[in-house]
Amino acid sequence: MKPLLCLLVLAVLPAAADWPHLSGPTLDFHAAATAIGRDWKTFPPALVWKTALSDNGHACASCAKETIFIVDHLGTNDIVRALALADGKESWRYAYPDTHTYYHGFARATPTVYRDRVYTVSRMGLAHCLDATTGRLIWKIDFIKDLGGQAPNHGFTAPVGVWGDKAFLQPGGTNGNIVAVHQETGKLLWRGGNSEKPGYSLPVIVPFENTPTLLCYSANALMGLDPDTGSLLWTHPRTNSFGNNIVQPVIMGNRLFTGASDHFGSTVIEIRGGRPHEVWETKAICPLFTTPVLVNGHFFGTSSGKPAKPEGLMCFDPDTGKINWKIHAFEHGQVLAADGVVLALDGQKGDLVMIEPTAEAYREITRFTPLGGRSWATFFTVGDRLIIRNQRELACFRLVNTP
Repeated sequence: MKPLLCLLVLAVLPAAADWPHLSGPTLDFHAAATAIGRDWKTFPPALVWKTALSDNGHACASCAKETIFIVDHLGTNDIVRALALADGKESWRYAYPDTHTYYHGFARATPTVYRDRVYTVSRMGLAHCLDATTGRLIWKIDFIKDLGGQAPNHGFTAPVGVWGDKAFLQPGGTNGNIVAVHQETGKLLWRGGNSEKPGYSLPVIVPFENTPTLLCYSANALMGLDPDTGSLLWTHPRTNSFGNNIVQPVIMGNRLFTGASDHFGSTVIEIRGGRPHEVWETKAICPLFTTPVLVNGHFFGTSSGKPAKPEGLMCFDPDTGKINWKIHAFEHGQVLAADGVVLALDGQKGDLVMIEPTAEAYREITRFTPLGGRSWATFFTVGDRLIIRNQRELACFRLVNTP
């Protein structure tokens, strides 16, 4: 199987060198980096810059047009920051009140960048559309006050999905789980989905059987909606007592992978005749918030939730769910496919490891420790630059090895 890299429904694809939202330009955590050095012990990646963060958390960054965007926190305010990819210098910041009690940080929704705008969501449900060049406020929406939303257990975390003229927000609530607004004005276009709390992943549009389908989670279901009207095309139960539907679905033609922790496991479903059909299901693969990457016909990812103990990095078969190998490491770690290898980040120690994408066995090529310490956030590459954070710092490294 091969991931669907060309999304036929997208009018404008982001530049391959950008990382404009949570799962990258091709929505599958595959980076366009090339010529990454294979010997980090002899030639360790060079630090280009790093900057202090004050949220003490795990908010993920994004990048477009040579600018890094991240939501930090200071006092009782979230701080949207724009930093130059070249040197880390801050070009602007935008502050707004968000007094939610600290819990592994504050804002968690990755900024989404589309054309000349950046879209953010706070844990309390304040959505902002800002000018990406200046930080000027264009529009804002309060999920609770304006939309009668219902906060999920860990606060609003699903990033804004922007496709064409629509921005998709997930306020939850009895009037509909998801809304579409005009991405330029914030004007409400439709409201749809079920009446549950929202899930936590980026809403995306993909074609199943040549039908554009908006994929999004609620607390207990994966839904496929008509992106133009919000009408429900199909739903697949993903019952979860904690509502932790976090993992980004991985698209494989008319199939998709999804997974969750806390005994709910993973599954591959196939859309046939406009309806979901389960291909396989297993409780042995329990990703908490790490989306696996599909490389050389195999999945590589981490299983960090109950009952998949011990936590570990693993390789498994997308056709059957069979685990090919697993090692006890990389708890809460993230993975990225780049330049023909898999990069895996140990979420507790902060080690970044390069492995061969083979189903035969775990084969480590090289490793280094960018920042160290707890590192749960998604990392990514832009060109030859690695963008990565721990709880205290955001950093940029150059991955091309030179003597």
